[in-house]
Amino acid sequence: MSVNMAATRDSDLIARAGREIWERRKVSLRRRLDGSAIRRRISAIDSLINLLEERHLTGERSFDRNLRQQLYGLEHEVGVPLPRKAVRARNTVRLHAALLDWQETLLDALRPERLRFADVHDTDWSTPTPLGW
Repeated sequence: MSVNMAATRDSDLIARAGREIWERRKVSLRRRLDGSAIRRRISAIDSLINLLEERHLTGERSFDRNLRQQLYGLEHEVGVPLPRKAVRARNTVRLHAALLDWQETLLDALRPERLRFADVHDTDWSTPTPLGW
């Protein structure tokens, strides 16, 4: 093999490696941007859930105008229509439950790989019994 052929082959390998690096960087950037957008959407729901939990700690369960405005603002921020259970909620306890369900549904849709975990939808929150009982 001549020196020119070896140099050409080496430059082809380097060019191919360079293209592969750029492609992988683009894929990585897309994945990070997608993950960031998903986190923002889920975080928006979390913020309202946290507000409801703070209200519950003080005994406040009324569904006032301000809270309803925040709920409809959430629909815009998340970019998905509110679930019927959230729209029909008449108190903050039911709204809280509806938002948790909505958040879980969105996570399933946006990150389907999470469904491979057997306990992802585990709702068995029963109190454990002490050993020996």
